[in-house]
Amino acid sequence: HELVVLSSGKGSLTELFPRIPEYSLTEPKRRLCTGIYRGITNPQPEVLGVNLVPGTGELYEMPFLTFDGKHTALFIFVVPGGPWETVMGVRYEDNAKKFNEVVLGIASQFPHLRERIREKEFGLRSALDYLQGAITPTVRRAYAKLANGKHVVAIGDLHVVNDPLMGQGVGCATNSAFVVGQAILDDGLAFDERFCKRVEEQMWNNRSRDATAWNNHMCQVPPAPNTVDLIIAASKNQVLADAFADNFAAPGKNWNVMATFERSRNLLRVLGMESPFIDAALAEKAGAATASKGAAR
Repeated sequence: HELVVLSSGKGSLTELFPRIPEYSLTEPKRRLCTGIYRGITNPQPEVLGVNLVPGTGELYEMPFLTFDGKHTALFIFVVPGGPWETVMGVRYEDNAKKFNEVVLGIASQFPHLRERIREKEFGLRSALDYLQGAITPTVRRAYAKLANGKHVVAIGDLHVVNDPLMGQGVGCATNSAFVVGQAILDDGLAFDERFCKRVEEQMWNNRSRDATAWNNHMCQVPPAPNTVDLIIAASKNQVLADAFADNFAAPGKNWNVMATFERSRNLLRVLGMESPFIDAALAEKAGAATASKGAAR
């Protein structure tokens, strides 16, 4: 083949593509237990629900169409070592009753969700409808040269794998596939290092860079002050909540707001909303800078 494109981020294939330390983490920041559940009435209108418990984790809920109708998907993101860790210690296959009880206990911590749960019907749809695991966010070089002189290009999880917290895997992989396809159409003269380097730059700059930065920011423990302020504000302002959810498909827009505390604070000011955690962090930063100047004198 003149060019091989790989997308599987598993096994020895990863050894072809060097890890980029400045964009990669060394351990998972969340453990994930996700499944499709019966016995939950979806809200009207149907929405993506984002629930945050600082230092403990996040719970996302969304309607999910299955072969036997519409049910609810719950995504439980667990901060390692936190109180929700129990959900990672029980497998549905081993003890279905206990598994459902543990998930119900976590979901019941959120009153707006608990009131829609029909407890007698609640439970995982089937043993095939859940996943448990953890991912270490990693960015690798997007191409490699083989011994025969030809090149291979990495897309999807082989190039960039993010924690599932912000749901960026499919979007980044799809964008990368279109970038590579368009590059083949635009410049099929040679699939050499020049071609591969340009593809790498376009994949990174088009989406993966902002998705990675935003994702790693949202995974911080404890959460960054602007993460807390923006989620609280979104719970009170539907325009902000809609924009935050819509921008899962355009991570650069959310990262543009969250890249600095000042940017987040100024957006909230425009909306007439408070930013107590950001204000405290900026005041602390200003105080530290003043103290440093005084010490220097």
